[in-house]
Amino acid sequence: MNQKNDTKLKRYMSQNYNYIFDTETGFFARWGSTLKDDPDYAPFPEILDIEITTKCMGPGEKLCPFCYKGNTPNGTNMSFDTFKQILDRMPSILQIAFGADAQCKSNPDIWKMMEYCRSKNVVPNITIADIDDETADNLLKYVGACAVSRYSNKDICYDSIKKLTDRGLKQTNMHFMISKETYNQAIETIHDCVNDPRL
Repeated sequence: MNQKNDTKLKRYMSQNYNYIFDTETGFFARWGSTLKDDPDYAPFPEILDIEITTKCMGPGEKLCPFCYKGNTPNGTNMSFDTFKQILDRMPSILQIAFGADAQCKSNPDIWKMMEYCRSKNVVPNITIADIDDETADNLLKYVGACAVSRYSNKDICYDSIKKLTDRGLKQTNMHFMISKETYNQAIETIHDCVNDPRL
């Protein structure tokens, strides 16, 4: 078992599980005992999904009635010390998916947490919905990828995507929840991906 890390690449080599992960480009290669062997699972956690706040105003300051997390403006924040303790106990982590609020503003320690991730050669990623220019600037400093959730007001989503791509974020995704109620919006979004210059 051998784990090697430098400023850009993380490597793990063993008899039955191996990887190379590029923290700058996101390139990730995994293999088993040979390059042709595709392992069923990693022998340790590689990605941590961590909720750093249960506070949220919602996109456009309108709470989502279907929020599976039940976040409200009266939620709570994880402290930086708690975050640091969790990350320090998990040395195999390569990426963290941050669970935050729509605007990425509720937890005042979020940038400190992301900076700590980078100091440990861990890539932070996040899903947001409604960001301002300052938040877009901060995200660009730290994240490897960002997803923007699309809700009923498409302009909030599309404007947030444009703020990120205008700043050069290469991995920007859109999240959309498809249901019977959102079917027409889904079709509209597919059309907009071809025709809306923000996308």
